[in-house]
Amino acid sequence: MCALKIKVLVPPTDSNPFVIIYKPSSLPSAPLKPEDDCAINQAMEIFPALKNVISKKKQIEYGLLHRIDTETSGLLLIAATQECYDFLYEQQTKDLFTKFYRAKVEPLAHKDLNLSQSFPPVDFIQNNSLQNSRNFQITSKFRYFGINNSEVRPVTEKSGKAALNKAVNKIYTTNVELYPDNKVVCNITQGFKHQVRCHLRWIGFPIAGDKVYNPQAGENKFEFEAFKIKFVHPVTGLDFTFEI
Repeated sequence: MCALKIKVLVPPTDSNPFVIIYKPSSLPSAPLKPEDDCAINQAMEIFPALKNVISKKKQIEYGLLHRIDTETSGLLLIAATQECYDFLYEQQTKDLFTKFYRAKVEPLAHKDLNLSQSFPPVDFIQNNSLQNSRNFQITSKFRYFGINNSEVRPVTEKSGKAALNKAVNKIYTTNVELYPDNKVVCNITQGFKHQVRCHLRWIGFPIAGDKVYNPQAGENKFEFEAFKIKFVHPVTGLDFTFEI
């Protein structure tokens, strides 16, 4: 079997002090141990100068500015200089760095929405307003869930006391656009683990092939891709969008 490899889409230059790569599905974005095979380590093999950037989160992540789930394919942005990293990191803290995802979803029947009591009720689903809305927002806090915190669950004011006690303080928002043939485009600024995947499952639109959140995934292909990023360019100061 061939090893999974990243594809460099934008190499670092003086005018673009960052790297944009495409990460294939099943390759981790960042390592758990320094020697692990992952997207950031592969990028540093190609561009050794990336090792000079110091992360504000985990040094093992160097200039990686956002990550996507191992199962998810798509774009990653890596700062090539400390100045670029610090600038874009600050943008993230101010919700000025936007990540876009596209997916194919498999709507659940209404009776299957609450297959697990760990999901709080969703009023706008029960009121059938979703069927009349092409664009909408999903908003909640989150808590970790499952063995070794391998999953997450939304938390709202209607969640139980135990869930509320375990919730993080920040509120996270997923913006959703519905398209024909069960296709969706979502965008987020600051993200939580599995945010888009879990939010879509919560409202009854789990992603096709998502073995964590889709009860009808089977062996189908996981159809979820990070296809666009938008931020203020650290050199020009202008809005910069990269899309595949």
